[in-house]
Amino acid sequence: MNRGNSAPNLSGDGESSSVARNSVGKLNFRNVIASPEDPVETWPLEAIEAALHRGSLHYWRRLAKAIQADPWGTVARNVEHVLSYSRPYGVAPVMDQAIANARSAQLAES
Repeated sequence: MNRGNSAPNLSGDGESSSVARNSVGKLNFRNVIASPEDPVETWPLEAIEAALHRGSLHYWRRLAKAIQADPWGTVARNVEHVLSYSRPYGVAPVMDQAIANARSAQLAES
């Protein structure tokens, strides 16, 4: 449950993840030589933008997991770049928070 300023759980844990997996629509990339099933770390910027705009919780979780693993890496920076000029409804603030939380956690570990 989302309360206050905390971001929704994109970790894929719990009952909601199995429901999301069963109802996920297939994301298709246009004009990109990549598959949505490839690791997100290999997706070009245009694929990340497509996932943010037309993807579902399944793809957003994959992006959030990559951001958590490497908060300053290519995926995090590409998501940040897309969000600098486009604000996909619903997912933009969640991804902003995922990046901020991952970076804060990494700094706290240092």
